[in-house]
Amino acid sequence: MDRDLIGWSSKLLGLEDSSLLHKASTGESGEFYRSENDGEGKLTVVRVNPDFPLFLKDYRAVKESNEKFRAFVDLYRPLLLEHEIFVVDNPPNIFQGDELTDLEHQAFSITRDEKDWYRIYVTDPSERGLSVVLDYMKVSESISSKGKAGGLIMNMVPPLPEELTKASSTMKKVCIEYKISLCGVIPFDERLYTYSSYAELKEFPEQVISLAKALVNLPASSFVE
Repeated sequence: MDRDLIGWSSKLLGLEDSSLLHKASTGESGEFYRSENDGEGKLTVVRVNPDFPLFLKDYRAVKESNEKFRAFVDLYRPLLLEHEIFVVDNPPNIFQGDELTDLEHQAFSITRDEKDWYRIYVTDPSERGLSVVLDYMKVSESISSKGKAGGLIMNMVPPLPEELTKASSTMKKVCIEYKISLCGVIPFDERLYTYSSYAELKEFPEQVISLAKALVNLPASSFVE
């Protein structure tokens, strides 16, 4: 779910044509999602929002029209129903309830209203970054009627012993305080930072593989480092 106005995640899969919001607003043709098969699964990116010059006009049109909001939900529903794991790529400094997240969150909640959702939150290693993500998590959990906070991951930690030790200590304390089952620390890895195409990634860091296994085993408690 690429909510970012610049559409960086979408462009990684070559998606630059349209967006979900713009298509619901105007009815124009155009591809707003793209899928690639990977092993036994499928990776799909959905570009939720258009570029900034169009965003406010499209948002208001869909927000103020029941018919266009239903079109938004109807376009999104098939993709939501055929996938099991959802990754949200937010713009920086965003909160639940912001215009950039509002309609997508509503459509998701309407379509996937199961009780057993686990939301995983990701922060960078800075104190400011962690504070913002924790605030975001509190708001998100307060407005979400289904599911719960299942994990908190600190990503891109400098791969130095003292930095990793500090990050692990911080995360263990935070996860105990917030009663989060899955916590983890992912070191900075050049392969994940510089790739320009998903297809270029032939292997993943061991912590990412461990994290994937831990996610499958939720709600079992685990700490990945």
